[in-house]
Amino acid sequence: MFIGMPDRVLRSSSRTCSTASRAYCSTEADKREIQEAIDKLTAEIAVAEKAEDLARRKAAHKEVLISYAHKDMTEVDYVDELRAHLITLERAKKIKWWDDLQIKPSEKWDAEIKKALAKAKVAVMLVSANFFRSDYIWDEEYSHLLQAAEEEGAAILWVPVSACLYDDMEISKYQAVGDPKKPLAMLTHAARQEVYTELARRIKGIHQSLALTKPSPRNFALRIAVFLCHPRKNINWD
Repeated sequence: MFIGMPDRVLRSSSRTCSTASRAYCSTEADKREIQEAIDKLTAEIAVAEKAEDLARRKAAHKEVLISYAHKDMTEVDYVDELRAHLITLERAKKIKWWDDLQIKPSEKWDAEIKKALAKAKVAVMLVSANFFRSDYIWDEEYSHLLQAAEEEGAAILWVPVSACLYDDMEISKYQAVGDPKKPLAMLTHAARQEVYTELARRIKGIHQSLALTKPSPRNFALRIAVFLCHPRKNINWD
C-alpha cells in the first residue's frame, strides 16, 4: 500500500488505525476517546512540521553576519583577514558574507542591518572591550543575535580580538574560536590564519548540518493514522 515505508512504521500505523476504527463505531465515550487520540496525533504532527519548517528556513538562508567594533580595525583589519578564509565558501555559493560595509550610501543603515540580522544563519562576533562598549552593538546586534540563537537556532561563533571581561556575559555560554587568553591582538599574522581557518571549518560544518530535512517516518505514520481514523477531519496536509 505504501511502497518503501519501513515495516515497523506500517505496523505502528496499522495498530493505531485498527484500534481507532473499532472505537469509532462503539459508544459515545469511545468516540470521545478516539477524538482525543486524533487531536493528540495532530498536535504531534504540528510540532514535527514546525521543526521541519524551521530547518528549511535556516537552510535557505546563507548569510554569515560579522559583528565587530570599528575601533578594533585601526591597526589590523581582522574582518578583511577573516573574509579571505571564507571566500572559497562564498564562491561555492554555500554562504553569503555580510558586514556593514555592504551597505550602500543610498541605503538606510539601520534598516539594512536589521534586515541582515533577521536573515543571518551564522553570526560571527569579533569580541573585545570596544565591542561591548558600543551601544549600537549591545542594543541592536548582540541582543538580537543571542535571541535568534535561542529561538530560531542561529549559530553563534565568537572570536576574541583583545582581552576583555566576557566571563559574565551571555556569550560566555558559547565556545570561542581561538583561546580567549590569546586573542587575535596578541597573535602573529601566521597564528591568526590558523584561527580563521578553524572558524571557516566550523561555518562549513554548520552549512552542511543544515541540509534540508525530510519528514521523519514517524511523522508520516502519524499522518496516515489520523487520515484513516478520521478522513473528514479538516487538516492541512501540505
